Amino acid sequence: MPCTGLTLEALLAPPIAGKKAAPVYTELKRRIMIGLLTHESPITEQSLAQDFACSQGTIREVLLCLEREELVERLGYQGTYITRLSEQEALTFLRLRLALEGSAIRQSAAQVTCEKMARLRKIAGFYADSRGVEDSIISAELDRLFHQELFTLSGMPALMPTLKRTLLQLHRFTLTRHRGHVMWGDLARDPHKPILDALERRDGEEAQEHLSRHILAFFTQFASDVLYDEFGSTDATELLRKLA
Repeated sequence: MPCTGLTLEALLAPPIAGKKAAPVYTELKRRIMIGLLTHESPITEQSLAQDFACSQGTIREVLLCLEREELVERLGYQGTYITRLSEQEALTFLRLRLALEGSAIRQSAAQVTCEKMARLRKIAGFYADSRGVEDSIISAELDRLFHQELFTLSGMPALMPTLKRTLLQLHRFTLTRHRGHVMWGDLARDPHKPILDALERRDGEEAQEHLSRHILAFFTQFASDVLYDEFGSTDATELLRKLA
């Protein structure tokens, strides 16, 4: 069943209105996600307004949106700072993500519909296409959207805010380690296909296995040293056992 009405532009639309605010939000978030802005560099509304040639009111609106995503923290007259994210916090987020999505996909396998499968495959297709232009920010955004859409099938909406925060912070941690430069040749072009194929067969156990390995593969690609320092290994099977 084809999925009509779903466009890449609609999926990637920023969660902020206004012709001026939206592009500022997109660019500022990009700088945070790839580590061009860090906690060591305080930012002010005035400096950002000059940088983006817009009003401080527009900057204030953007910062409030980024604060809701917990990418920045506003400290009054001290200025605005990029939130910190330690290696131990990243590992905790990784464990949390594996637990959340692993539990959810088993339930999703029993509830998936043809319509939902078509939508998921459409988003997965957008992700695969984005790999062709090697834009790590767009690819990461589409990956998050895919996993959020997959999670909705489980019928656990109260946990969605936790998953969204977890996905965003993990992508931020991994992308900042290489300033957004992805070694594309070492990553599967369409890592979501095995997950969806298993889901379509309603095989929750197999879907969870593919999902867990996909989650771990992306983290390992950017932060294998963090995993080795913590667990003494980068073997996927061993790591999944230790992270459980």
